[in-house]
Amino acid sequence: MLAWVGLLAVLIVGGGALAGDFANGARLRGSDSDAAYELLGRAFPQSTGETVTVAYASDAGLDRPEAQAAVERFRVAAAAIEHVDEVSPLQELSSDGKTGVGSFTFTGPTGSSTAVTELVAEVKAASEQARRGGVDIDFASWGFSEGGLNSTA
Repeated sequence: MLAWVGLLAVLIVGGGALAGDFANGARLRGSDSDAAYELLGRAFPQSTGETVTVAYASDAGLDRPEAQAAVERFRVAAAAIEHVDEVSPLQELSSDGKTGVGSFTFTGPTGSSTAVTELVAEVKAASEQARRGGVDIDFASWGFSEGGLNSTA
């Protein structure tokens, strides 16, 4: 019986060590959908990338000129970052005017690389300009979590 428990322990530890890394993305490398994604990326590079949802919030209201100026400063700063495209204005505003939604597209590196982490850090730094103007900004996408290209800022 003790031998079986020992063997089970060895298999569990050994299996974990040989299992490799967990996948953290939505793409399965080598699959048909991955091949289609790559083909579309080559044929239409301008339309590939990850859409990032931007949530803006201000207790005093986003309809105030100061808040609108802060959102615009973020948009301009984010649009100046390489691999950040299509930075939208506020697309929707809550009924109380305190929360709004926008978006932009990452067109550069993907995955959990150092380049992605640096890109996310640049966007978060750009959001500081809006925060100084009384507007909180959070991001929702795979990239903002755990420093890859998924959580909020």
